[in-house]
Amino acid sequence: MANNNEKIVLEKIKHFTDDEIEVISEVYDKYYRWRNIHYSTFDEFGGKTLKEYISEARDKFYGKVPISTAYELTGRKLYFSQEYRVAVERVLTFIVNLSLNPQFYGIEGFDVQLSSLLNGFFKFLYRSTKDKIQNFLQFWQAIIDGTVIVYVDARYKTRKYKDVTYFDPQTYEIKYEEKEDKIFDKEERIVNLDDFFFPKIYETDIQKQEEVIERVYMKWTEFQRKFGQYPNAQYVYPGIRLSPDSLIAQLMDKTMLMQDKVEILKYYNRAKDEFVVIANGIWINPVKEGRRLVKSPLPWNHKELPFAYTVYKPISNNFFYGASIVHQIKSPVEAIENLIEMSLERIWKAINPPIVTADPTVPEGNFSLEGGKIYSFPMADTFREIQMNPLDPSVWNMNVYLQGVLEKITTPLVPPATPTRQPKSAAENLLRQQAIQQSFSLPKIFYQSLLEQKARLQIKNLLQFMTSVDMQKVVGERKFRNVIRVNEVPSPVGVANLEIRVTDNEETLASPEALRQEKLLRAISNKENIEIIEVTAEMLRNLDFDIAIRFDLEQTPQVQKALFMEFAQLLLQMFPDIVDRRKAAVRLFEIWNESPGDWLIDGVFEYLLGGTPTQSPTTEQGVQPFIEMLTRAGGESVAQGVKGGRPGYGSRKRKTTFADLTDLLNVGEAI
Repeated sequence: MANNNEKIVLEKIKHFTDDEIEVISEVYDKYYRWRNIHYSTFDEFGGKTLKEYISEARDKFYGKVPISTAYELTGRKLYFSQEYRVAVERVLTFIVNLSLNPQFYGIEGFDVQLSSLLNGFFKFLYRSTKDKIQNFLQFWQAIIDGTVIVYVDARYKTRKYKDVTYFDPQTYEIKYEEKEDKIFDKEERIVNLDDFFFPKIYETDIQKQEEVIERVYMKWTEFQRKFGQYPNAQYVYPGIRLSPDSLIAQLMDKTMLMQDKVEILKYYNRAKDEFVVIANGIWINPVKEGRRLVKSPLPWNHKELPFAYTVYKPISNNFFYGASIVHQIKSPVEAIENLIEMSLERIWKAINPPIVTADPTVPEGNFSLEGGKIYSFPMADTFREIQMNPLDPSVWNMNVYLQGVLEKITTPLVPPATPTRQPKSAAENLLRQQAIQQSFSLPKIFYQSLLEQKARLQIKNLLQFMTSVDMQKVVGERKFRNVIRVNEVPSPVGVANLEIRVTDNEETLASPEALRQEKLLRAISNKENIEIIEVTAEMLRNLDFDIAIRFDLEQTPQVQKALFMEFAQLLLQMFPDIVDRRKAAVRLFEIWNESPGDWLIDGVFEYLLGGTPTQSPTTEQGVQPFIEMLTRAGGESVAQGVKGGRPGYGSRKRKTTFADLTDLLNVGEAI
């Protein structure tokens, strides 16, 4: 590459084997055959090609041209185009803020513990506001284009960094230690529909396409950064450097030979487990098998196409692409904008009426009667304003009718009107929110499908990372291949912090009794409700599952408390003779996450448990040793809380041991 102006003939600098020529020819043959779909017109697109359909939808959605094609050259203003955009934003904002409640299903041997594990993985992957923004933008694209395809991948990166141990901002004296970490970084990006090619236009399941090609254009510097270490990457040159006489270059699009870019074709074959990457005619990811070069397998153990797909609304029952909102509302919007423009024109002329006259000194012009201008009119003997009658009431009736037509087309995209009366209770407010949620059922179904596809692929990517990358994590005195901690995950014991540990083999798994003791120790010493799951790498590799995501309203602790208070008051009013107020009090303290010992006088706490110590010798005999064990395990303050008094402060505590916990469990079982 000494002379950057010299055109390169690839065959002169690289010897292409028969295997390479066969693979390159096969991929380019499929690429050009499948690309013809993009240049074909379809009745589903109204006689347009895919590119024309999408380009028109985007221009009209963003207000670059009027919704109605009849007015594109007339210069008419856009009066209505923002209203449905506001509705789209409002609906998507509501949907993406719903609480996601995944449910997992598996084959024989799939138990509650594995479901909790997958729940933890799901929350680990989709836990931030950034993920909500991604979901918003992805389905936003589906509404505009009618279809969205999301590339779903995960990167296992080794991140090198310098851990700063000392820094003086005045002198800028800095000390650091060089370290490195292995991190899991998920990737989700929207695929340009113009760059996605597949064989079956009348197949709506993207996985059943079985083989697809994604085209990616990259700048030369970006290609070197991302693919510079691939085999054969040294033979890749930007298109402008390639000679048209090269046989390989003749397979490429001729426009690429005039650009300083690289055209990358990624060929995925799910049925045959094949993955091929071709960059400007060079196969850059061959795998050596003896003396031959063969296609690489798909680098994901889930062995599925790494794409999630959904539509806004289907055009037909078997057409791959969906319907754009813009093309669905075209006719009623055209009528509404025409009606609004004529009404406004009449109102303007009523405020600033045109003037007519027979004065020959006034030049003749177009008889358009624009407001404020003077026209020569033979029938008029003087200057005279033309008076405009008020708008006919039928104009408003027609406007209301057209608005109703538009709402029916976009239903349930347009949200229901907000009631004027405020809810009187938490239950009524919850029912109102559920009604709003149900009104968005249609877009929610397709949004739900997109989330389920993405989550299934990403969880399997995370399982692959957990089993293939040895992170050498340490918990206490034990070493694990990998450890992931997730907070506030639904588990068999309620909402708990989840700790997932991956071991090398079954011999290194802790016994259920040891895990139970460890959980109790951390619950007492750290006041932590935790669920610990230990699995082997082999168990995770063989784990197969399906996922269904249910949308729930985000119930804050305040709403839950208010709902319980309404329920408790109703119960006590309707059944005062059969409701045990002691049990109701205990339940109330539990809901409000308060300790009864902090509020009740001495002796009342034992009464709530079923009687006073003087009345129940069994209780006294069982509670006293239990209190003594708590004193040894957690300090005097814990024991005081069990007795019913306020926990003491300033008590010296010693570290709890597993021996203490063993005795504690035995006493608890005796009680």
